[in-house]
Amino acid sequence: MGQKAQSLVEFALIVPLFLLFATGVIYNGLAYAEYLQYNNVARTVARDIAVAKSAEARKAIVTDLATLDEDTRERYAIPNKFYQPTITVEFEPNDNGSTDNDAKYVTIKISLEQAAEDKIDVLVGMKPISYTMRLESTAST
Repeated sequence: MGQKAQSLVEFALIVPLFLLFATGVIYNGLAYAEYLQYNNVARTVARDIAVAKSAEARKAIVTDLATLDEDTRERYAIPNKFYQPTITVEFEPNDNGSTDNDAKYVTIKISLEQAAEDKIDVLVGMKPISYTMRLESTAST
């Protein structure tokens, strides 16, 4: 009887710790998967802006990103479980953020803030995401 009781007590002490550890691994894995999805969003947005046929088309994409409405979230598969994104678009070589035809590169920067309703600190210290792409020629516009 003593050996069975000892095994039961050991099991009762170890299982909650194991479940806590397993839950933390799963939760952080999901948060990291969302972070990787934001990397994909940055690349996709940069590509869409780079291949846009005109400055007006680029400006429309930038405007959509500023609002982050449901259509934009769906088009770029922007998740919203763990982080609240701030997406900025910069055109280079001019630093004024305009969509003039003299820009050569577009840089998409996504900084992630933890969602307010999320009470657990997830992946503290994640770097902001940045993706730069060369703009295709818009000489025809």
